[in-house]
Amino acid sequence: MRTVIETLGEYKEYLEYDKGCKPETMRSIDASLRAFCDLFGNTDTLELKASDFKLFFDLLRRKKRIRRNSEGEHSVVWDAYVHKVMRHMRAYVRWLGAKWYVRDVTPLEVPNVKQPRKYPEYLTKDELSKMLQYLEDNLLSAKMWNKNSMLYAAYMRRALLWFIYTTWFRNFEIRKLKTYDLRLDSCSGPIVGKGDKLAVFTYNEQTKDKLEEYLQIRKKLLPNTKFKYLFTAFTGKPDQQMSAYGLN
Repeated sequence: MRTVIETLGEYKEYLEYDKGCKPETMRSIDASLRAFCDLFGNTDTLELKASDFKLFFDLLRRKKRIRRNSEGEHSVVWDAYVHKVMRHMRAYVRWLGAKWYVRDVTPLEVPNVKQPRKYPEYLTKDELSKMLQYLEDNLLSAKMWNKNSMLYAAYMRRALLWFIYTTWFRNFEIRKLKTYDLRLDSCSGPIVGKGDKLAVFTYNEQTKDKLEEYLQIRKKLLPNTKFKYLFTAFTGKPDQQMSAYGLN
């Protein structure tokens, strides 16, 4: 006999040491599994039924539908929370089946919220042209004001947006990109992306020109500063990443 409590501990060790899950992922999974353990902790896993997971699913939706926020006001908890918890439960059941700890339930029998499919939104050609023209107008305005911080920001934003639209980098990938990662001669460079996977990115000649102009103005305005990261704020620390809010 192996209880749910015992198998959950073994499952978490498997995720942490065999699968190499990161601490933030483990905290999310642990919170989901702990809620299930409170309900079925002393149950033998061989006696688990699909109806047990249906009961947990219904209780979860009712219990977590309303909660208080930091200001004491009631707020609705969206189905995304329940969806995340039940995804963790399906993975747990899949692992139980591989270990022969469960026999009367399969991962597909674990209920879940149907999430609407979200399709990415793209700028039209006209919208993209307007955005690029705005960047040029903004740079021209900064030159007229002749203020170092405005000039730096205008060059940096132009280079940043050109870089994003030719590489499709994520926010955190852009922020941790270092200056020496950039290979201007070959319009490429290495990047450690999602899941700590190493990849090579490329960009076009127009983006290269914008990056070169940005790096030249940064060196001109801040000649005695050695920057670690490619995109940095004018008043920020040279060896510190920009915040996610600052990049947005």
